[in-house]
Amino acid sequence: MFRKSTVLIFTAGFLYAQNNIYVYEYHAKKREGINLDYERSVGVEYLNFLRQSANMTPFILNTLLNSSSQNHAKYLNANNQVGHYEDKSYQYFTGVEPKDRVNYVGYDAYEGENVTYGVESVKASIDNLFSAIYHRFGFLNYDANEIGIGIDGLNYVYNMGNKEINDICKGSSYSGYGYYYYGICIDYNFKIEKNSYDTAKNSSRAKNPEVILWPYNGMSDFEPPFFEESPDPLPNHSVSGNPISVKFNEYFVKSVQLISFELYKNGVKVDNTLILTKDNDPNSKFSEFEFALFPLDRLDWNTNYSVKTSFNVDGATKNYEWSFKTKSLDIPVYEINSTTAKIDIKPNVEYAIYLKPLNANDISNGYSSQYQSGMEFLKTDFIDMNTLKIAISGSIGQKAIFNFQSGRVLELTLSNTDLATYPTTNQNFTLNLQKGWNLVSIPVNKSYNSSIFSGDTTYTYNGSYTKNPTTLNPKQGIWVLSSSSKSYTFEGQEYSSDSFSTLSSGWSLLGAGKNITIQNEISCQNCSIKSSWTYNATLSSWSKNPSTINRGEGFWIYK
Repeated sequence: MFRKSTVLIFTAGFLYAQNNIYVYEYHAKKREGINLDYERSVGVEYLNFLRQSANMTPFILNTLLNSSSQNHAKYLNANNQVGHYEDKSYQYFTGVEPKDRVNYVGYDAYEGENVTYGVESVKASIDNLFSAIYHRFGFLNYDANEIGIGIDGLNYVYNMGNKEINDICKGSSYSGYGYYYYGICIDYNFKIEKNSYDTAKNSSRAKNPEVILWPYNGMSDFEPPFFEESPDPLPNHSVSGNPISVKFNEYFVKSVQLISFELYKNGVKVDNTLILTKDNDPNSKFSEFEFALFPLDRLDWNTNYSVKTSFNVDGATKNYEWSFKTKSLDIPVYEINSTTAKIDIKPNVEYAIYLKPLNANDISNGYSSQYQSGMEFLKTDFIDMNTLKIAISGSIGQKAIFNFQSGRVLELTLSNTDLATYPTTNQNFTLNLQKGWNLVSIPVNKSYNSSIFSGDTTYTYNGSYTKNPTTLNPKQGIWVLSSSSKSYTFEGQEYSSDSFSTLSSGWSLLGAGKNITIQNEISCQNCSIKSSWTYNATLSSWSKNPSTINRGEGFWIYK
């Protein structure tokens, strides 16, 4: 006997961003036991990990921006609303537009707002926004250096600002002769002398790189899909690949023209793509310094991709090449490439069923199912609109049938064997420290709390030193002052070295996620690596321009 059930999936999402997180119902909702300060720290640390992976400066949490963000999140949750705008007839109204709400709490230098809804973690919220090209550029804004985070229910709000301009607005209005700006501060008539404003505006830009490549070189968990965004950069597609983007810094670059932009999958060129620039952006959101390549077919899970681009920058040709890998799933995966399919699964085992899109609008917003008596669905969660996570209990030979709203049909049979693809097993790596100073790196592709080094003092460097940072990330060089000789075991996968084309000039402290041969594996298009240095903790000595850098070592690069 077969039983029937129907599940309708309502997408969560965000204004001007894609809808790719799923909940079974959407209404005003509270996350129980939320620690707002902790969530904010997790959010800003993750944002800064992403920004610093692209060689950008980190955001600093600002209490006023926290307040304006929290006010809007509270408004959205209490009134069951979404988006950037508020209606003064609703409770908790603090301003119609984001700038109004930022001014309401006393902050002057608003730079942008990102909003998500229906998302159950701050990390998922940020990942969503980075998958939406317009909001990705918002988080990669050269002018923004402060941020506030608001969370209420499943609503997340991010307000960004500029510290230097906000500080000017707290001073005295300009009363001298010459050029000035007004209409920038809360007091509309407050005057800012032109040179002071330009200096403040350029302060943040000057500390950031000439170009941002996204995903960053060596990224190993790039989300494969792009679904919907409002306004929609791909109005004729419900699903495509997560876009690749290049953003130039107008502090260093005055004019830029695209020459070529190509994506490769395992070394083979991907032909079905669309390049978006200011000239053909259907929503006129791109600046002349922003470029994106959309794979019109969704990217695959756990797959290596590389990018080759060429630009005319201020009259000179500059080429950028880098690589990344899409996110891998940590459970067995079935890839389905047909309208109907039959597969075997083991009882009580979680699987990811990837319904590879058959056309530009092939997404699944829900399904109905039939299953035999005695079977139980232990897990039925959507990872995204093409990928279902499922676990079923029951007897060998029993069947379940899924009819997806997209028209696709899947028959599952419980079996002792399966033909799914299983994830790669992580490997252990031992990092040895000597008593005293050690220059090391995280040897696996995951982040750790600095407490991993058992209370020893740690330092990272990004233009200046940070003592005992909360999070230690892959690709960072890390100084560890160890109280004794000791060893640490890390479990995970190695990661590739970076291209150093986008590094700022001067010194950078980096880490090796695998053994690097300098000549072959350190790439610097259109730039010069002047020297590299490693430190031998056993001998307390330096090595200049070593031929190899070993996995787990930190090293200095001077560009």
